[in-house]
Amino acid sequence: MNGTHTSDHAAGYWHRWWNKQAGGKEVFHLALPMIISSGSFALMQFADRVFLTWYNPGAMAAAFSAGQLLWLFASFPFSIMAYTNAFVSQYNGARQFRKIGSIIWQGLFLVVLISPLYLLLMPWLDELFGLWHEKAVVKMESDYLFWLLWGVTPMLGNEVLSSFFSGRKRTRTVMLVNVSAIALNIVLDYVMIFGWRAIPSMGLTGAAIATTISQWLRFGLFFFLTWRVDRRSKGRYHFIRGCRVNFSQQRLMLKFGGMGGVQFSIEMAITAIFILLLGMVGTDAAASSAIAFNLNSLTFLPILGLGNAATTLVGNYIGRGQTHLARRSTRTSLTIGLFFTTIFMILYFFFPHLLLAAYFRGNAESIASLNTLTTILLKFVAVYLLFDTGSMIFASALRGAGDTGFLLLVSIISIPFFTVIPWIGIHYFHLGIYWCWSIMTGFICVSSVIFLLRILLSRWEKSFVQADGAANS
Repeated sequence: MNGTHTSDHAAGYWHRWWNKQAGGKEVFHLALPMIISSGSFALMQFADRVFLTWYNPGAMAAAFSAGQLLWLFASFPFSIMAYTNAFVSQYNGARQFRKIGSIIWQGLFLVVLISPLYLLLMPWLDELFGLWHEKAVVKMESDYLFWLLWGVTPMLGNEVLSSFFSGRKRTRTVMLVNVSAIALNIVLDYVMIFGWRAIPSMGLTGAAIATTISQWLRFGLFFFLTWRVDRRSKGRYHFIRGCRVNFSQQRLMLKFGGMGGVQFSIEMAITAIFILLLGMVGTDAAASSAIAFNLNSLTFLPILGLGNAATTLVGNYIGRGQTHLARRSTRTSLTIGLFFTTIFMILYFFFPHLLLAAYFRGNAESIASLNTLTTILLKFVAVYLLFDTGSMIFASALRGAGDTGFLLLVSIISIPFFTVIPWIGIHYFHLGIYWCWSIMTGFICVSSVIFLLRILLSRWEKSFVQADGAANS
C-alpha cells in the first residue's frame, strides 16, 4: 500500500508540474520550436564541418578558427541585437505593444551603423591570421572569413527581427524560418564544397558563400513576416509607423544590451585565445578539440534554444509583475534541460564512437589518428555538460530579468582561467591538452554554482518597462 501511495503521489506531483502556470507544458511548448531551431543550426554546423573534413581535414580546422575569429569580432553587436528579445518580452508582458515595433527599428538602425566596420576588416585578414598560423592555413582561413563577413549584416538583423516573434511567444515562426534557411544551407554546402554539374568545387570558400546566402534568405523572410503581422493587426505593434529613431530606447538598449555585449565579447575572446593555445600544444590537439567542440554543439545549441525560452518567459512575467512565476519558469527550464543533456552525457562518455563515426568517411587514416584523443576529450565534455546546462539556463533567466551586470562580472572573473593559467602550464611546465581542458572544465562547474547562488540568494528581477517609462517621463 505504501508503494502504491508513493507512486500516486509522484504521479500527482509530475501532473501538477506539467500543467501549472510556468510549468512543464508552457515551457516545453514555447521552447520546443526554439530547441528545434537551435538544433537544426547545430546540425548545419555539424554537416558543414563533416563535409569539410571529407574535402580536406585541414579545411575543417581552418573553418573552425576563422569562425571563432568572426564571433570574436561580431560578439559585441550580436549580443546587443539578441537582447531585443528581452525588451520585446517585457513590453509584451506589460501589454505595451506599440513600443515593440519601435525597439525592433532601434536594433535595425544600429545594425546599419555597425555593418560597414566589418567590410574594413577584409584587407587585413591575412595579417590577422598570419600572427598565429602558417601561410598554407592562413590562405584558407582568410578566404573563408572574407565571404562570411558579407553575411554579418543579415546575421545581426536576424537577431533583431526574430525577437519580434520569440519575445511574443511566437516561436513556431522563428523555427520555420530558421529550419528553411538551414536546410538550404546544408544543400548549398554540399553542392558548393564538392561541386555539382555546372557548379565547380569551391571547397572552403563554397561553404562560406552557402552560409552567407542562407543568412540573407533568413533576413528577407523575417522582415517580410514582421511587416505582414503588423499590417494584418492594423498597426498594433507600430512596426510600419514606428520607423524612426527613439533615443531613450536606444540608450536602454545600449545600457542593458551593451553590458551583455561586453560579457559575450569577453567570452568569445577568451574562447578564441583558448583555441589558439591548444594550437600551441600541437596540430592533433587543435584538430581533436575542434571535433570535440563541434560535437558539443549538438547539445549546446539546443540548450541555447531552451535558454532563449527562459529569457522570454522571465521577461514576460516580469513585465506583468509576476516575479514568482519568473523564478518558477527558470526552475522548469532547468529540469527540462538537465533531462535532455543527461542523454548526451551518456553518449559522450560511453558511446563516443557512434558520434565520431561520421568523421571517418574518405579520410580514415588521417582521422583515425585523432580518434583516441578526441574520445578522451568527449569525456571532459560529459563531465561539464550538466553544469554548463545550469549555467546557460541561469544566465538566460538573469538576462531576461536585466541582471546583465552580474553576468559581466562572472565573465571578467573567467578571463585568467581560459588564458593566463593554461598558457603558464603550457609555456613553463610543458603541460599539454589535458591541462587546458581540466582548467576549462573546472571553471564551468564553478560558474554554474555561482549563477545558482545568484538565483537563490538575491533579488535579481528588474524591469525594462519601468526604466523606459522613467526615461520617457
